[in-house]
Amino acid sequence: MADTNTQEWREYSADEILCDIRNGEIGRGGFGSVILGKHKSIGFLAIKGFSVTGGEREQAMLKRNMKHEYDMLLKSHHDNIAHVYGFTKWSGSIGIVMQYYEGGNLKVLLLDEIIKPHLRAGLRLRFATEIATGVAHIHTCGFSKPLVHGDMKPENLLLTRDLHIKIADFGSAKLAVNTGSTTRVQGQQEGIQMTLFYAAPEKVLQGKRPKKEQDVYSCAIIYYVLLSCEMPYLSEDAFWQMIREGKHPDCDAIDELKRCCNDADLIIIEAIEKWMIMCWNNDPDLRPNMESVRDDLHEHLVRQDPAEMLEQVKIVVDKMEETNPLANNNPTTPLSHLSLSSGRFEGVSSDLQLPNATPDTASRSKQIFDFPAFVLIGGFDSERECIKYDVLTKRPEHLQSLITGRIGATAVKVGSRVYVVGGATKHWGAGQYTSCEVMDLTEPTKWHMIPPMLEVRRYCGTGSIEDCIFVTGGSNNQTLSNCEKFNIKGNKWTGIKNMLHARSQHACVVCNDLLYCIGGSDGSKQLSSCERYDVRSDVWNEIAPLNQARSGLACVVLDGNIYAIGGLGENGPMSTVEQYIPEANKWEQLLPQLQVARCFSCSCVLDNKIFVIGGTNNGKMLSSVEVWSSETNVWSTSFETADPVFAATVVPF
Repeated sequence: MADTNTQEWREYSADEILCDIRNGEIGRGGFGSVILGKHKSIGFLAIKGFSVTGGEREQAMLKRNMKHEYDMLLKSHHDNIAHVYGFTKWSGSIGIVMQYYEGGNLKVLLLDEIIKPHLRAGLRLRFATEIATGVAHIHTCGFSKPLVHGDMKPENLLLTRDLHIKIADFGSAKLAVNTGSTTRVQGQQEGIQMTLFYAAPEKVLQGKRPKKEQDVYSCAIIYYVLLSCEMPYLSEDAFWQMIREGKHPDCDAIDELKRCCNDADLIIIEAIEKWMIMCWNNDPDLRPNMESVRDDLHEHLVRQDPAEMLEQVKIVVDKMEETNPLANNNPTTPLSHLSLSSGRFEGVSSDLQLPNATPDTASRSKQIFDFPAFVLIGGFDSERECIKYDVLTKRPEHLQSLITGRIGATAVKVGSRVYVVGGATKHWGAGQYTSCEVMDLTEPTKWHMIPPMLEVRRYCGTGSIEDCIFVTGGSNNQTLSNCEKFNIKGNKWTGIKNMLHARSQHACVVCNDLLYCIGGSDGSKQLSSCERYDVRSDVWNEIAPLNQARSGLACVVLDGNIYAIGGLGENGPMSTVEQYIPEANKWEQLLPQLQVARCFSCSCVLDNKIFVIGGTNNGKMLSSVEVWSSETNVWSTSFETADPVFAATVVPF
């Protein structure tokens, strides 16, 4: 696998990031605003914006400091660390472009009066374990010296939609200083105060340089809030008095929690409390390291019933949705129009202004609580089936059946609509299709036919670019090199330039607005060749070949790289995975292999994880779903579908 530390510090155009001028702000701090935006190749993302004063020198210094934060995040690449894509800049402002996490932050959840009663010990344990795991990784992943976060607090612990922890904001305080901005924004004083509440005594009293022991102390105060669901100090004055006297927050609320617990939950609460007390020791040398905290809490976590944990998550998520319903978000205005200093989008109606969101209310005003899911369409023995699988609950939900049963079809999602093209019946000679159909997943109650393709195709490839659907190759009893595109607005199919090689059972993906066709079969042998189509010039170009020829492979794009997964090789079904890095024009073997060799599976990306579903292995149709992320770099079986999946197609819900 490629070294993640070589990832490019990428600049995104502020003109290509669209915002909703009424519901755009999702948080504020002393540095400025966090804006919800949408990018055509990423989807929804968060922009942590800084107002910049001064000239080119100040801007260059700020960019260097942002690059430092990005490098720290790359070095600490982990499943419990927030993902950063790069940066963007526009008039008077610069911003870090981050993944958007729909669950808000941990502070908002823990202090919500409606949610508090529904926080069970198991979920608190998972939070505590994931915090320790992320911080332990930060402290041990440095090269010349340990990395330090330096600003651990519940506001910097973001939550995924299924309530997993993502540690964010490395170096934010330094960045805020170097913007040169003196503009006060709502919540700034509170932000300073809240950071103080989690700071170690040696930091605030003696001005000691950041060390990992200070992160450990901050985690102790976070654990206090996790158990008590209260702020650690009533005021800044109370904080200074207690910190100077060497005292710690009052634990009456934790004692009350323990009195109300059953025996099993009491063991969990006492385990977290034990580490809280050890970690807030006033002597930094006597505080434990976070690896010890992680290992002990993990031992408790693995004993929990997964079904019970899932139920605890669902209860909290349901309450979050009830108390903070999702606000409609309609991103149409480029980020480049936003003035962070005034909170207004310039060049649009003057009465439209970012709302005065507080850190508490803004963090969850835009949450999306649908769990990640994929939709399986067609396939052998399920020709007309359309089944949604929630990857958290792992339960199937049958959607409206296809009009036409299809095996070896292909599908692409454009906005909320899924388009299914081509395929064949179970008996190839009885029916192969030019027909196509579409359904809107926001109301998945009816499929509609659209104009047929120009060519009969099964096992073709498809992708969408700029309101057009591109279909490549496939088979109609002979292997095809011809291709065509469907203009969605014009409702019409037209031919485009032929591929350099005839191929079917190949993979087709879109990466950076280029269409890639990977491997496949020419009708007599598996192919290693790959090619790329530029829609603007209508030109196909050869790119580096796969290391192993394969057909019937699955393929996805994740973090700008292309993954070729499994397939049928010279010696049968394959378990190997290759990663293509476009900038280097190079395929590299991914060291972890699939747990089960498989071909004619299907694959999609959800929450920055690759899901590979079904397929066949030496004549046996498979039900297993394997999942991989770059953070863990391990393939694991997530669950099994209700029925085997073979020659189906999949889209994210």
